[in-house]
Amino acid sequence: MLSIESSKSNVSDRRVQDFDTLMKISTKLLADRRTWSIWRRRLAWILEHRHFDEFGALVIVANVIVIVLDTNANADCDKVSCSGVGLQAMNYVFLSVYLLEVL
Repeated sequence: MLSIESSKSNVSDRRVQDFDTLMKISTKLLADRRTWSIWRRRLAWILEHRHFDEFGALVIVANVIVIVLDTNANADCDKVSCSGVGLQAMNYVFLSVYLLEVL
């Protein structure tokens, strides 16, 4: 019985230490952000916002739809590309969005 309680206290001590370490790192990151330019702080706010991830998922779903439409347009075609200008433009838009996300 004693070993179970001592192991529980060890787990509890480790959690406290992990929390303290996390708080130190968090405080250091916040202190570093104070030295950032206003544009960098705004960009960080946008990238860390939950709507940014939702927008990324929406872009991926829209890209899948465009790929399906593009594939259907080219399925019965003898030329190199039979997809319309709109689908080609959308492919470039998606490429631009993905490139910006990588940067």
